[in-house]
Amino acid sequence: MRQLPPEVRQELDRRLIERGFSNYSDLASWLAEQGYEISRSAVHRYGKSVEERIERLKAATDIAITIADEVGDDAGKVTDAVVRLYQEKIFNALLEMENIDPDNIDIVRLGRVVAEITRSSISQKRFMAEVKEKARKAIENIEQKAKKRMDPELLKIVKEEIYGIA
Repeated sequence: MRQLPPEVRQELDRRLIERGFSNYSDLASWLAEQGYEISRSAVHRYGKSVEERIERLKAATDIAITIADEVGDDAGKVTDAVVRLYQEKIFNALLEMENIDPDNIDIVRLGRVVAEITRSSISQKRFMAEVKEKARKAIENIEQKAKKRMDPELLKIVKEEIYGIA
């Protein structure tokens, strides 16, 4: 399907989704009408790969929602997971470069994407280090101010809650 222009491929994707990933013979006929002789089995293989990508995306979205619901995203875990997933995709693309038509990939743009993701990851980690440091200082301040006035068990609970945030 790499030989298809982007607009034809997008329309094929739309039709695949609309038809519930069925009627591959009709889709092969439609492609023939567009001037592309592609077998029903090739359309079927492509349709399966599109369907699998959509299912993986839905699963990743569900996982991200579950994580955000369960632990919140204060710790940036969802963002970190997304960055790692994207890094993995780029890494896999780089590994498969010999199988990719060089006319279909912009190496400069890919390099910029890698740089942007790296910056994002570094910023996220820097932010998390700052949050942890602020929490550590808050605990020290609370301990010093509350040692004489607060029950040691209550102080322990406060520390656990603050560390739970950071």
